[in-house]
Amino acid sequence: MNIPANEVERLAALTRYAILDTPSETEFDEFARLAATICNAPIALISFIDGERNWIKSQVGFDVSESPRDFSFCAHTILGQELLEVPDTRNDERFSENTMVTGAPHLRFYAGMPLVTTDGFSIGSVCVAGRAPRRLTRQQRDALAILARKVVKVLDDRMAVNQQIRALEQRMDARTAELIVARETAEQASNAKSIFLATLSQEICTPMNGMLSMLDLLSLTKLSSDQDARLEMVRESGKVLLRAINDILDFSKIEAGKLDVHPEVSSVRQIIGDVYNMYSLSAAGKGLLITHRCDANISPAVMLDSLRLRQILENFVTNALKFTTRGSVQILAEFAGRVGNNETIRFSVKDTGIGVSVESQQRLLQPFSQAESDATRIYGGTGLGLAISRRLAEMMGGTIEIISALDKGTTMILTLTLPIADPAQLLIARATNRSLGAHLAAATADQA
Repeated sequence: MNIPANEVERLAALTRYAILDTPSETEFDEFARLAATICNAPIALISFIDGERNWIKSQVGFDVSESPRDFSFCAHTILGQELLEVPDTRNDERFSENTMVTGAPHLRFYAGMPLVTTDGFSIGSVCVAGRAPRRLTRQQRDALAILARKVVKVLDDRMAVNQQIRALEQRMDARTAELIVARETAEQASNAKSIFLATLSQEICTPMNGMLSMLDLLSLTKLSSDQDARLEMVRESGKVLLRAINDILDFSKIEAGKLDVHPEVSSVRQIIGDVYNMYSLSAAGKGLLITHRCDANISPAVMLDSLRLRQILENFVTNALKFTTRGSVQILAEFAGRVGNNETIRFSVKDTGIGVSVESQQRLLQPFSQAESDATRIYGGTGLGLAISRRLAEMMGGTIEIISALDKGTTMILTLTLPIADPAQLLIARATNRSLGAHLAAATADQA
């Protein structure tokens, strides 16, 4: 077998094109048919020579996908860079004993144009063959040379595109890696921030609760009217500060994934009543009418995290009282449907306050946001209450909706779907709580 002097480099050039063992393609099949038509030949091939074989990419009149390199006519074609033409194979000692000459398909004529790369390596051929001796015309030789250049051009263009794709993929992989590192760094920073805020808020809450307790005790002592007024101002300021700290603590826990919901057997009617009782004095102090109502169709007992539900409703009522100077505040629990053992309840707090523009309503549920730019300056607050409420609602599988318009009041709606519970379990839970309270009171008295 004749081997080109640059065989190692030639094989490397062939490998770069990644053409070997690829499926048939219309573009190359058309080149083969064009070669057969132009040269008026029954057989036409586009093939590539690797280290062991002649691999055929496209063919006309020759039903073989590959052949040993030793018996290949094209293996002789790649020894040069010009047309190899064999007018009569029986009279050429290189091919007269070839099995394709002595047996089927009984080749008598062959003409192959090498596929020469731009850097000068012959990697295959465009060839035609027949079963009768003949010569190509000059026009046919020229056409075969043009077809060979076209095939190489297609290969070069594809290799260039593939290189660009690989380069782009590498850049994308590098950019993706950078983004992943950046995201992980941001997440770590966010988690660290949330943990820090949660820890700091907890550290502040403990002494603040102690201070407020001392202020409560101080209020029970004999004070002048001026002292009592100043003490009340300090107490209210402390409560505002404690609410802000608690908001930050809850939000930090949510961000750090450390705030959970714990469903228990609960009474919606009792929760609505408790929230009403908590704010009735505050509303009266502002000259506002506050009312509450629980739909009679709501089941006596459901499974929910009563602490988190109270927290959401308290946020709703706190905002309603803050932004309402005259009129009323309503706390409602309405039956909204039942499917199987699950009940949908719509909790709402309606006020007759300043209202919220349509543009600002979505911003209300975002962290550290107030409805209008001057709301913080006028009314105070962290802007976390409703954002925390939204996250708590989502953790309980519910949603929060805002219905409002400027100077038309606001309705905050929480919709929850809750499992219905056995009312007997509610009675057991209440009895247990009363028993625990009695034991705790007795233990405290014994210690005293």
